[in-house]
Amino acid sequence: MKVPIAPGQELWVEPLGRLRCLGLQVPELQRPIDSERVDGIVRYQFERLKNNKSPLYIGPMVLARRRNDDRTLWLLDGQHRFESMKRIAEEAPDHPVHLLVIDVGDTATMAEAFQLINASVPVPMYVIEGTLHAVRRKTLDEFRQVFAQEFGPFLSKTNMPRRPNVNLVQLQDRIHRCDQVMEEFSDGLTLFDFVLWVNDHLACADEATAGKARTKAAQRRSKALYVTCDPDYAWLSDAQWLDAYRTNRAPPVGKPSKPSGGRPQVPAALRAALWNAEFGERAGVGQCACCRREVTQQCFHAGHVVSVADGGATALNNLVVLCVLCNTSMGAKGFDEFSRAFRAGDAGQKPAA
Repeated sequence: MKVPIAPGQELWVEPLGRLRCLGLQVPELQRPIDSERVDGIVRYQFERLKNNKSPLYIGPMVLARRRNDDRTLWLLDGQHRFESMKRIAEEAPDHPVHLLVIDVGDTATMAEAFQLINASVPVPMYVIEGTLHAVRRKTLDEFRQVFAQEFGPFLSKTNMPRRPNVNLVQLQDRIHRCDQVMEEFSDGLTLFDFVLWVNDHLACADEATAGKARTKAAQRRSKALYVTCDPDYAWLSDAQWLDAYRTNRAPPVGKPSKPSGGRPQVPAALRAALWNAEFGERAGVGQCACCRREVTQQCFHAGHVVSVADGGATALNNLVVLCVLCNTSMGAKGFDEFSRAFRAGDAGQKPAA
């Protein structure tokens, strides 16, 4: 049964057993299926069948079609219900299912319809634009899976999560908008490897948030998440991080790298004192003491003049402002030894232009 209810909209009532014959397709706009959620719906419906002889689904699924063309129908809302319906169809093939079918024009209007239907969760830009960039979409979907496995306790579905927690969809959008990163990595595993390497080497200026990350990681027995401590995600836009990663590539995924030399993190207050001593409190930009690359007050490393391995203290008179690339390339060397190697061209990186 098909009933017009508004211009470009029809309400269909179809038996559960006929759903497979409709040729429903899931557009790229949809997020991955949550199998646990589907299993929960199926368990409830089988229990409902057992006790009431009938399943119970509230509200229609929403489908899209090219104007008045029923040959291809796109599932815009209700994919978890649809997956559960396929699994119980044999038990209740005649149960009526309500479908709201709307006419759409092109991909853009389908995205608009999807966003209106799911108003509480806007369609991520990486999904909409990823329809035109299949490689990027695949890369970000792979990244999503491995990131969620590694940092599950820090994931949040709210639009404004409290750091260090992160909305993974928002993180994917940020990465998608960073062309230099997306052009560097063609698959999700190497992209995650880069993020994991940054996480292990990030000198976090917000020590309070980093402390929360360490506490939560200890409580949940997981890896601490530092890349989200910076609300501006400077490590994404600063090319130095990519340069440093290329020069000091981390171990394979599954074997997280450790900060080189086991050096302790420099406290935020000491980092601030170092910056103020070198450039002044009001200076937002400075230079790496070794290569003279530009560094910013939010994104710099505090390197040891006398290395920790040689007994050097983490104190103001034994620290120097460095860029990410120099500090991560320095390893267990002291600043003077590394600087000499850098000037001689033996430091494993190219001097700044």
